[in-house]
Amino acid sequence: EVSRLINPGMEVSIEKSIEKLQINKTNISEQLINHDKCLDEFNSTVSQIQNDTRNLRLGWMFWKNRHKSQNEMM
Repeated sequence: EVSRLINPGMEVSIEKSIEKLQINKTNISEQLINHDKCLDEFNSTVSQIQNDTRNLRLGWMFWKNRHKSQNEMM
């Protein structure tokens, strides 16, 4: 109130600054949401790769043991 009486333009400057801060806050919030989505996709991809790798190892071990057993029979 005092600043408005001393300098009426000060109130407008303060309001504009507050608006800019609110816009920045909104932009930061949107960026955080986007980063969260990217992290979720990344985590999902890593999990899928881990599962695929585990399955390949199990498949390889099964094939190797089966092949070894067949060679022993000969």
